Amino acid sequence: QPKYAFWGTPKGMVVYTGRLKKKNDKIGFVLLVNNIVKGAAGGSIQNAEAFVSRYGLV
Repeated sequence: QPKYAFWGTPKGMVVYTGRLKKKNDKIGFVLLVNNIVKGAAGGSIQNAEAFVSRYGLV
């Protein structure tokens, strides 16, 4: 979704999540990230924070 690539605060920090699946005790998902600003490490941390805020500690 390039037209939404720079939404969020700071600009460019948007992550789109899709194809959520749960199978037994595992969760799978697909992410679309604008990597210009965030970088792989920042995206991974944001994903972990979102998971913990939604599902609690694992």
